[in-house]
Parts: sequence; C-alpha cells; structure tokens
Amino acid sequence: MVRTVMELDGADPSSVEFISMGTIDFTTAVRLNIADFYWVFYGWQGVHAELQGIAFDFLPLRNLAEVLDYYTPVLITSERMISEEPETVRGFLRAAARGYCRAALDPDGSAELLLDYAPELDRSLVIASQRWLAAQSVEVVHEWGRQEEAVWTGFAAWALDNGLIETPIDASLAFTNAFLPGEAEEVE
Repeated sequence: MVRTVMELDGADPSSVEFISMGTIDFTTAVRLNIADFYWVFYGWQGVHAELQGIAFDFLPLRNLAEVLDYYTPVLITSERMISEEPETVRGFLRAAARGYCRAALDPDGSAELLLDYAPELDRSLVIASQRWLAAQSVEVVHEWGRQEEAVWTGFAAWALDNGLIETPIDASLAFTNAFLPGEAEEVE
C-alpha cells in the first residue's frame, strides 16, 4: 500500500524505513515525533487527534486510486457454514445491517450503547468517533454490505501484481450479496 501510494505521488518507496510502534497510541507517537507518516483509521485515530488539537494532514487512500478503494472491514464465513446453516448467515447479516443502520442514523445512541458495554473507553472520543462514522455511513445506509465484483477483481489484480498473493483470485467466488437483507425496511 505504502509503495503504491508513494509511486502514485512520484516518491521513492525505497526511501521508507518501516518501524513497528507496538501498542503506542497514534497521538502519542505524533507528539514524540516517532515517524514522518502513519497509517491510521481516521474514524478513531484521526478523530482522537482532532480532539487533542493535533494538526495533521490526512490523505484517504481511496482518493489516490480506484484500486485503493477496497472493502474493509469484511465479514467472513466459510462455504461450509453457508451450505449447512444459511439461515444463521442470513440472520447474522440482518442483525449486522440493523446495527450499522442504527449507528448511522443515531450516532449518539449507538455511542452510549458502546459505552454501556465498554465504560473504560474515552467518552468524548467514542461520541466524536461515532458522529464522524455516521456522517460517512448515512449516505450508504440502504446499500449496507453490498459489494461489486469489479472492486474485488481490481484489488485482487493489484495484490497479485504487487506480490501480496501468489495466485489469481476468481472474484466471483470471493463474495456474495445473496445473504444480505433484501429490502431497506428490514434493516431500519
């Protein structure tokens, strides 16, 4: 990823030295000037940095190249589970869709729910993070979970070309939309 991003910007990827920061928090790493750039999940680390008044430039990978706009995170099951317990798969995805939609439509309520189960979390960060995530999510709430073969095909080709996988992937076998809720009314 880093090599691709640098090459897209005309930079030399061989000039990068990768370091492991272990469990150090991103905002602490920035304050200690541990690295020149970081790979972060903006919905948590970026929001946290904002709350702490840390100025930084954020470059979303999806804005650099279409191939870097891939599906993440993904929910994974086995072919055996799909074959033997399709209603369990369908029910799980229905519940996940409901949770996603509720979180997007009621960010403060979903933040409170998370805090009920994880009170040790930073309250202001959880609320701010969920509000940011909801703003990103609400536009696609009715398309939750839907994936396109072209995204899988493009990313798999990129991964193969960059030596991240050794054999080509048949994208049509990598995912299915068959178990997603059929109607938007089901998830609201």
